[in-house]
Amino acid sequence: GPSGQVCAAEGCNDEVGLLQGRMASVSLLGEPRHAHAAPAEDMHDILRKKEELLVQDMPKKHEHLTAAAASGKATADVMKTTHLIFSYGSNSVSQLCGRFSPPPDPADLAPQPAKLLHMQRIFAGKSSRWGPLGKPSGVAGIVPGDGEVLGIVTRMTSDQVAQLDKFEGVHRGLHYRQEVLAELPGGGSIWCEVYMRVDNTFKYPPSPAYLFAVGLMLRERAALLGEQTHVRIPCLQVDDDGTVSSFDDAQIYPARWTAKDIDALSLRQFVVLWNAEKPVSDKWTMPTGIRAIVGKLRDIGIHTVPDLRRGRASLNDKLNERDDSTFNDGTLQALDAVLALGADEAPVMSGASSLGPPGYALAQ
Repeated sequence: GPSGQVCAAEGCNDEVGLLQGRMASVSLLGEPRHAHAAPAEDMHDILRKKEELLVQDMPKKHEHLTAAAASGKATADVMKTTHLIFSYGSNSVSQLCGRFSPPPDPADLAPQPAKLLHMQRIFAGKSSRWGPLGKPSGVAGIVPGDGEVLGIVTRMTSDQVAQLDKFEGVHRGLHYRQEVLAELPGGGSIWCEVYMRVDNTFKYPPSPAYLFAVGLMLRERAALLGEQTHVRIPCLQVDDDGTVSSFDDAQIYPARWTAKDIDALSLRQFVVLWNAEKPVSDKWTMPTGIRAIVGKLRDIGIHTVPDLRRGRASLNDKLNERDDSTFNDGTLQALDAVLALGADEAPVMSGASSLGPPGYALAQ
């Protein structure tokens, strides 16, 4: 990629149970191996040392990747059939299933929790699709820094990667793929690719819906580890002098939902959660699906989640009156499942900003 630039971007209940079982023998993530982040100029030394270790330990079936890593060749030139992609933004397993045609079985993506050391998740650029009309959203990127970036590594075919390249704007020169080493639970490392931003200049803060989608990916990660805990998303930007600073309080995606939590979501956030519950074969494509579904609901007078609760019984009748397409049974079942979340739960969060609307915080 651009010389010296190290930056990146992206801009299932039964399945989770299956994946939890597959990950049951893997220990949970511990403390970072290094107490302090390495300066940006040391990143190449760190990666070189990790390359040397990985070359010794990598299974023989990946010898062609080892040779490419040792010689510095781009992964994209070698991995013709299978790619390992590290997601740290909105590309949850749920979202990926809606972006690929044909929709894959989530288990075929073989997701596993991973992290990048000495990196920070920042928000940069703009996406008109992730923001409401006329209000673009910033999207996630990564830069060297004091910390670690949590995410999920998924296995994709070349055809799936080609489809994802279009979503990430590779053909428009917005992003490119680059190989990195990701740390796995239990201390191992794995070569994978990330979508790298060409420009990580801060332009707009992320929309609540985009932050919500990032939170969904991180909750999938926690589920793979068998954890039920809230996830915290620092709101960071790269300043003009290259330093990283906060532009807002950290955002929280809750460990479990209450009815109050659900009702406090914006319709755009709710659609992200609704889509996660839809059947794999029938997911909306994110983020374009958000605007389409929210528009459909607003056309029949539904502007909030409580409006949707009250109008659930007559939802398709109202759409029929407008000669609009109705929701199929699987979509309605997913809607009912989300509206039922937290009906008997007590709140579990306190004190931090949530991924709900401005001013909304989850109470203990």
